[in-house]
Amino acid sequence: MNEIAQLAEQAQLLIHQHISPNLLSRAVPIAIGLMLLGIGVSVLGAKMAKFLVTGTFIVLGAVVGYQFGGLIHATPALFALVGAAMVGTIGFLTFRIWVGAMAAAVVGTVALGAFSNHHILPHLADFQEQRAELNAVSDTGFEIPTAQEQAAYQQRDLRQWWSDLWAFVTSRDPSARQLGQAVGLGSLVTGLLFGLVATRATIIVATSLFGTFCLISAMATMLGTLSPSMYQSLLHRPGAAGFAAAGFLATSLVLQTLLTRKAAVADSTAPPKSK
Repeated sequence: MNEIAQLAEQAQLLIHQHISPNLLSRAVPIAIGLMLLGIGVSVLGAKMAKFLVTGTFIVLGAVVGYQFGGLIHATPALFALVGAAMVGTIGFLTFRIWVGAMAAAVVGTVALGAFSNHHILPHLADFQEQRAELNAVSDTGFEIPTAQEQAAYQQRDLRQWWSDLWAFVTSRDPSARQLGQAVGLGSLVTGLLFGLVATRATIIVATSLFGTFCLISAMATMLGTLSPSMYQSLLHRPGAAGFAAAGFLATSLVLQTLLTRKAAVADSTAPPKSK
């Protein structure tokens, strides 16, 4: 079994352990909504980014202003309007900063994903084997775990699993810790600078990547729920899924470049305002 399939199965196991059964029973409707979100972001995300960011700040400002007005026993509606105007203006004026933050998150995720592929995934099988050996009872034979032990196993924290994996990796490769920190910090700074300087290109790439991720996640969820055999088959042939994801990503990049280019050309050819 390849490392990608092993990682996907581990992720699926953790999802079933940490997400409530009621939410898992609605996996298909959630996947459909996620798919529509991915398609929408992949086509119109860059064009609507400034509007969505400003709108989010307006709503946030209105909520905070309304709550503040209620706390001081003033008119909540008035404070909601003032908060929406103030915070919305801040969001509009600091749009480039938020694009830079988004770029930093995207570049950091991609860089850490590549780092994990080279420095963490190769140790995943040995880590799982070690955990199985530690949980096994070799001297006294098989023992049925107590109710408390079963509950602790089902409710174990995902962060604890990652912490144990990272400790295992760094014990075998001490340089991984410093290298991971350097990759993470360097990618965040690079993404932030790139987002501030090349805002339009950053929005296009970030929204295309996010939309593709949403679409692929939705498709994987639907296949895993409706056709587990096909899902397992794709896990062992990641090249097919990768080819489909690359095709959708390329299509999104081209469409958003054309759509935002038309808007940029229209703004540049607009007649100057008379003084």
